[in-house]
Amino acid sequence: MKNIIKKCSIAGIVALGISLAPGSVRTSKEGQQKIAGWEDCRSTPYYCTAGGLTVGIGSTGGVENREYSNQEIARRWINDLQRAENCINNNFHGADMPQLTFEAMTDAALNLGCTGLM
Repeated sequence: MKNIIKKCSIAGIVALGISLAPGSVRTSKEGQQKIAGWEDCRSTPYYCTAGGLTVGIGSTGGVENREYSNQEIARRWINDLQRAENCINNNFHGADMPQLTFEAMTDAALNLGCTGLM
């Protein structure tokens, strides 16, 4: 049996995440779209190039083998961003960084994980 790949809209997920949790992340809408643009967006789990089970926009934590709704994907995106931003704020004085620097560091934390970035 073949796995059916179900894609989702990155712009739609970013916009939905912003509407579900307004003001919960510092990363701008434009920054989120740029970061997310390097990822795929799928509502069904897949294995990323690093071999991790992934869903939504590069989300790897606690992925279950099922289809995810856009709302679930958006919440995962915001949670992943919050975790990455917390890493930057707590370990690299993120609050003192210019916006574009903060967003670039957040992107790195999303891709490498906080431990990998340090």
